[in-house]
Amino acid sequence: MVFLKIMRQTTWILGCLDSELVCCRNSRLVAGRTREHCHTAPPVLSLSVPEVLVVDPGTNVEVECFIDGGDPRPELWWSHSPGPMLDNTRIEGGKLWITAITNEQSGFYNCSASNGVGNQARKSVEILVRALRNGRFWITPDPFHDDEKIHLEREVKVSCQVEAVPQEELTYRWLKNGRALKPSGRIIISRNDQEFPPGVSSLDIISMRFSDSATYTCVASLRSPAVGELSMDVNISTSIEPPVLEVLIPVVEALEGSSVELLCTVSGKPKPLVLWSRMEDKDREMGPGLGKTPEWETLDGTLRLDNVSRQLSGVYRCRTGRFNALNVPPREGSVQLNVLYPPVVEPEFADVRQRLGRGVTLSCRVVSGNPLRVTSAAWTLGGVALDGPGLEPPDRSELMLPRVTAATYGVYECRLSTAVGSGSCCFNLTGRAYAPEFYFDTPVPVRSRTANTYSFIMQWTQRLPSAVGNVLAYRLEVQEEDSPSGRRRPELIPVNRTVEIGSLLSYTVNRLVIPRSYWLELTPITSYGPGDMATRRIHYTQPASFGAPSGDLVCGFEDVGLCGFTQDASDDFDWSRENNVTQDPRKTPNTGPHTDRSGSQTGYYMFIEASTPRRPGDRARLLSPLYNISTRVGFRARRPQPFCFSFYYHMYGKHVGSLNVLVRILGVRTVETPVWSLSGNQAEEWRLGSVTIKPSGPFQVVLEAVRGPGYLGDIGIDDVSISKGPCTKRPFSEKDVIPRGRSCSVAVCPWAWALLLGSLTLLR
Repeated sequence: MVFLKIMRQTTWILGCLDSELVCCRNSRLVAGRTREHCHTAPPVLSLSVPEVLVVDPGTNVEVECFIDGGDPRPELWWSHSPGPMLDNTRIEGGKLWITAITNEQSGFYNCSASNGVGNQARKSVEILVRALRNGRFWITPDPFHDDEKIHLEREVKVSCQVEAVPQEELTYRWLKNGRALKPSGRIIISRNDQEFPPGVSSLDIISMRFSDSATYTCVASLRSPAVGELSMDVNISTSIEPPVLEVLIPVVEALEGSSVELLCTVSGKPKPLVLWSRMEDKDREMGPGLGKTPEWETLDGTLRLDNVSRQLSGVYRCRTGRFNALNVPPREGSVQLNVLYPPVVEPEFADVRQRLGRGVTLSCRVVSGNPLRVTSAAWTLGGVALDGPGLEPPDRSELMLPRVTAATYGVYECRLSTAVGSGSCCFNLTGRAYAPEFYFDTPVPVRSRTANTYSFIMQWTQRLPSAVGNVLAYRLEVQEEDSPSGRRRPELIPVNRTVEIGSLLSYTVNRLVIPRSYWLELTPITSYGPGDMATRRIHYTQPASFGAPSGDLVCGFEDVGLCGFTQDASDDFDWSRENNVTQDPRKTPNTGPHTDRSGSQTGYYMFIEASTPRRPGDRARLLSPLYNISTRVGFRARRPQPFCFSFYYHMYGKHVGSLNVLVRILGVRTVETPVWSLSGNQAEEWRLGSVTIKPSGPFQVVLEAVRGPGYLGDIGIDDVSISKGPCTKRPFSEKDVIPRGRSCSVAVCPWAWALLLGSLTLLR
């Protein structure tokens, strides 16, 4: 026996299979459907090529990625590592085409798929483009004698190495004076010399004869003829000489930004390469074109550095390399590079505040430079030279003003000079007061005066009030936003007491028009004159309210304004608003609501989506409007006023986390108190939750959902209300559960409407 109930695009199948009740969602009714068809499945992939694919350069490559499983059907995408894909790559669905592939396109090509069930699936193919590069050789004299020269009747070995892709296809052959060389009892050819890294072939002459003096050629090749051979010529004779390295200029100086050459001369037959490295830090960035490589090869022993910076100062080592030369201990030398640059001084700029009649000292010092020795110091005030002090100590200069007057206010500059340049310190000496700092945590700063106007309580503190003298008054200018003609006449706010650090000052700005926004400009005034100005924008927002007790106070999230509820910017993700019509067709089955609390197809509700990229413990927080209540009840009495916060929740799924209700009290500091919490699977139905709260001042209610251990953990809320008075105390009953598809009318749920139709009065 099968029962069907159609809701949106979902088909529910209830049947008796093997005496068990099976429920399939997001499935089509098909004859012979078994239990395993009722479950989702993660993606499964396969490729049309093996895991390693070797191709010739210039070949057209085609790879196809197949979806072998996954419900719902997964989405595919391709990626390449290392680096991005080039322009000659084309992708259509699961197919990947590379036209005329190049050596730079070798690497891993990854086909990935995801359908929101389980982890992503990935299949990779490593494409190797055949290549031969970087051929090199070295000559090893007789290892059994302490001699770096080649002698007759002694052993000599010639080795060659080539970087090959793939290494397994690399083969070598040897020529003597252009003819094929055959091994014998005295001449041994090693295809893969065990004394060296893989890919090295050696020619070992056991007893050198005069007839062995010749040009030997090492030829490297791959399996495919599409890649040309790579050959190296080596001259073997008794005239070979070991290398000699010499440093002609051990210390080199250069100005920052110039070019410089470091030179190590080298001789020998054959003449070896010279390798350069920095002794202090081999991995440091060396300059344009050099990068972060530990060593640089040079043919003639000259290392050229362009646009040198101070960071390149240090000791550089040069040494002979074994490649293309004798395999003997390297010869080494070093060069000291000194990069000269102007002095770096501090402070580059300083804002100095001092009141009239007090003294002040301005100090400029050198923090780095090459050379460090300062040769002169010059002070100016407004561009006019001063009889400034000398250099004591030698790395700084100080200007002392024993008594500040109106004539000594201004811009001072100190220029410290060395043999290669100079650096300047700048001081702006003024008696201006520092800018005030607005206080943004004023409880209930907005007051309504009439139907069309409002007032704003502006609070602030004064930064360093005693630095330049007492603040006598503040000048307030009010500018209506987006209205050039909306600037009011300045207001003068007198200060009748000494302002101290941390003192909170207040002033009420009146005659602000609803719903316009304004810019406030506040400037302190001292005996010196106006100080620095601070600005603040105030934006009027119509207070959110649930209205009169006619049923409208219940927030069903039917409007995009969410009845004044807002997303908390400090959480990990946001609540989402949807209904049955706007649901994602790929929504995860077996969790979350399908309709709002009333069962309407078009009714909205709020919910959290627990699927990827959400993680266990992630929080989503929804904030209610701010309720500006007073705790006064009766004549001269003060006690908290109770309110009932009620809502419907939907917590269905085996991975459901927690739903928490917190009350946020706004005062001098904000305090949040948990008042209600529920965790785990609560069945596939809407249930009523309520809690009595007694806030001690202006408050907000926070609805916090915490993601559980898996993706089957969607949580929904609907029909939220706050009513005056405590919640009805009665035991929980089945009437508190709204079955899916039923509307909670007055006839069906009279207890709910009696609870929700209270009134919330905002008392001032």
